Formats: sequence, C-alpha cells, structure tokens
Amino acid sequence: MPPAEPLCDRDKPLKADESTIVGQLGDPETWVDRYGDMLFRFAMLRVGDADAAEDLVQETLLAAWQSRARYSGDCTPPTWLVAILKRRIADYFRKQGRRSTLNRSAAASGKTAVPPQPEVEQVEFWSVVHSCTGDLPDHLARAFRLRTFADESPEDICGSEGISRKNLSVRLHRARQLLRRCLEMRWFGGDEAKRL
Repeated sequence: MPPAEPLCDRDKPLKADESTIVGQLGDPETWVDRYGDMLFRFAMLRVGDADAAEDLVQETLLAAWQSRARYSGDCTPPTWLVAILKRRIADYFRKQGRRSTLNRSAAASGKTAVPPQPEVEQVEFWSVVHSCTGDLPDHLARAFRLRTFADESPEDICGSEGISRKNLSVRLHRARQLLRRCLEMRWFGGDEAKRL
C-alpha cells in the first residue's frame, strides 16, 4: 500500500502536536462511529461491493490514523477522510483491472441509487435499469454510475479513472447507447427494440 498523502493543502505547514490534532479531528477511537457510515456509503456507491467497501473504509481509517500528524486543519475531518478514501478507491480499481465488480452491486445491495416510488412498476423499472447497468462493460458502467448516480464531476471521474475528458465523453455516450438499447428490449419491448 503506498503511503497516504491526506493533506488538503500541501503548501500549508504541518501540525504535529497531538493535542491539536485530537482537538481538530476528534478522538480517533470515535472515527468509526462518527464517519464510518458516511465513508461506507461513499465507497459502496463507487465500488458496488459491500465487502470491498468495508475494506476500503478500514484502509482509509488506518491511513488517517497513521497520517494524523500530517492533518493540516485546512479542511473538515470528513473532507480529509473522503480525500483519503478516494485514493483508496482509485487504487482498488487499478488493482481490479477489468474484473467485474459492478455486476454484483445490484444483486448484493438490492438497493437503487435513486429510491424508487412504492409502486410495483417503478420498482421493476429500477430493477431493469440496474440489471442493464450491470451488463455494461466495467469501464463504461463505472463512468456512467459515477456521473449519473453519484453526480461526480467530470474532473473527479477523469482523475480517479485515469482518463482524458474526451475519453470520458466517449464512455458516457457508449454507456447511454447500450443502456437505451437494453431498456428498449427489456422494459419497453416495442418496435424500437425490433429495429435494433
């Protein structure tokens, strides 16, 4: 695991006084209670696997603990922890390569990114959307989910995926086209599906 670089602003001087750090970050023994759920939701939305999300949160908290003397106090503790978590998520996807993790997300979580209305038809529709999204190639599904469901900025997605802005646009276009075709076949089932 590469060393953590959790500073929000690298140009500011580091504060190494333990009492100052605890005053700013709170007691590290309470981090799981205070920030664990928020970090888990953030990770789960991005990786789609509960076990991997838990591991990423643990790695994040460990890295924060090991780097607590480097916390400069120029951002809030949740912002600092999310910055560390984003690096862990990027490392996770680099290690995964093309291995499918997003296909398991819909089955594992049983939840949708946008809560559906109680009507059965709405629930079924979101189930089909998640199934179609899960059928996309991993690189397209990640880009689509991060942009559409997580509302990540293009700059953040390009940084975490290691791609150019043009490549992101192409991925999103291809993902939308494949998703549209899948929905036409699985949900609408009309003449449009027969023409494709």
